[in-house]
Amino acid sequence: ASRHMAKVETKYGTVNCKVSAWQGQLVNVSAEYEDCHQLAEEQGVPLKQVQQEAIRLLYERLGD
Repeated sequence: ASRHMAKVETKYGTVNCKVSAWQGQLVNVSAEYEDCHQLAEEQGVPLKQVQQEAIRLLYERLGD
C-alpha cells in the first residue's frame, strides 16, 4: 500500500489529509484530526463539519 499526504483548502482553512492506495486504487482518505480540531475551534463550527468538508474536497480533487 502506498500512503502520502495531501493538503486541501477548505472554507475553514488548510487541512492536511492522508491518502492511502493499494494497487493503484484509492483505499482510504482521512483528514488530520489536529488540523480539523484547530480550525473548528477558530471558526466556531463542529469538528465533524470541518472533517467532512476536507474529505469531500479531496475526493473531488482525486476524481473518486
